[in-house]
Amino acid sequence: MPTVLARVEEKCELPTLATCVECRRSYRPRNDEQAIMQLCDRCYEDIKYPHERVISVHVHARPSHPKVK
Repeated sequence: MPTVLARVEEKCELPTLATCVECRRSYRPRNDEQAIMQLCDRCYEDIKYPHERVISVHVHARPSHPKVK
């Protein structure tokens, strides 16, 4: 008699609200992995898809003053 192995997956119930361990924001986990890592959407995306930080520099033009005679 052949034995059939049934694959059993445990689904953990996602909490309605959680607190991110990185930035301390409240968030709603979208999946099990995010709930286990305890990261908000922003921190989760930063870890899952790392990217270089964009550094922006704003330079204001100096107003030109007419020379006084």
